[in-house]
Amino acid sequence: MVLGLLNIVYFVMYAILYPYLPILIRGLGYTPVAVGLLMGLFDGAGIAGPLIIGSLADKWGMYKRPLVISVLLTVLPVMPLVLIRNPLVSAVFIIIIAIGLRSYQPLLDAITTIYVGPGGNYGRIRVSGSIAYVLAMLFYQVTPFFYPDSAFNIGVWTIIGGVICLGVTAAVFNDADFRDRGDPEQSAGKLSPAKAAAAKGAARSFGKRWSQVFVLGIIMIALSRFNYAPVNFLGLYVTEALQWNAVGIIFSLAAITEIPIMFLARRLILRFGSLPLLAFGALCTGIRMLLYAVFPGPGGVVAGQLLHFASYGIFHNAAVAFVSVNVPPDKRALGMTVYLSLGTGLPTFIGNILAGFIIEEAGWKNLFILYGASSVLPLMLFVFISRSAFKPSNLKSRL
Repeated sequence: MVLGLLNIVYFVMYAILYPYLPILIRGLGYTPVAVGLLMGLFDGAGIAGPLIIGSLADKWGMYKRPLVISVLLTVLPVMPLVLIRNPLVSAVFIIIIAIGLRSYQPLLDAITTIYVGPGGNYGRIRVSGSIAYVLAMLFYQVTPFFYPDSAFNIGVWTIIGGVICLGVTAAVFNDADFRDRGDPEQSAGKLSPAKAAAAKGAARSFGKRWSQVFVLGIIMIALSRFNYAPVNFLGLYVTEALQWNAVGIIFSLAAITEIPIMFLARRLILRFGSLPLLAFGALCTGIRMLLYAVFPGPGGVVAGQLLHFASYGIFHNAAVAFVSVNVPPDKRALGMTVYLSLGTGLPTFIGNILAGFIIEEAGWKNLFILYGASSVLPLMLFVFISRSAFKPSNLKSRL
């Protein structure tokens, strides 16, 4: 109940800030190249900050304080960002916002995976966030008050969402309710004997170094998330290139497709394994980019958004399961932060910067073609892993 509620309030805040952030930055008078650089800076800052906060959460043995700090860092710089229109100042405030926004989710995912255990149903809790995201996006699409078409209005809704998230987090979360829930000896009882042995072995052998399969998996995730970067510019593409006032609609449509996956994810992971599902998500990301390119209009956007169920829904659940099994509970916050920072933040940082230059120099169509074609890289790595010492049967046993 508490974790589901925290997912709801976080994604209400996330639904206005992240999808509309390129529009906010553009509204400050910056060029597409500058938007790409600042968006890249946003994701780049999301690498170091969460690593530090995640490490502190593990060191302190508590999550409430880091969660509250994350929300404060997200909300407090928003209006200064909107009102002070200076490139250097904008960069500083975007870095602070990124540290906050990017830290809350890995902490919440770490708590959830510890709570449900290696074989638990993460998606059943996470789905509340997806539903909240859809409803929030639809609300922002039709609201007659402070319609999010300007930097100031986007800032107002971000502060409202942040205050709600801060109040609920401070009021309902209690660290004592989530301690000692992640013992692999106990959690393994939720798995079949083979998967229980894999879960125990992962926790015991992890030690101070990342395992080889974990490192390769994070690299595979990073390659796929690089290809996903153009989605971050989709709101700008729809409003400027297509002249279609439908940012809320297209992002809510995408989120709707992931809701059934949240219920089915555990079965899919136990049936196929996390790494094969990561490969499937990477493939669908490539197809999604090519749909945007081949059908440059509302139809192509809608078709591409329908693949969100795999390119994000299946992919994210498989990535969380992969981390959950390969990282022991006492390092889980750091493990989730590695996934969301090095596996997602760093490649998105690079992808956003390159995307801004490509949009400016070559146009939207070439952007989608290039990123769609590069989706072959994570698929090649998956084939390599499958044919190496990590046989498909072993990959499957690791969820």
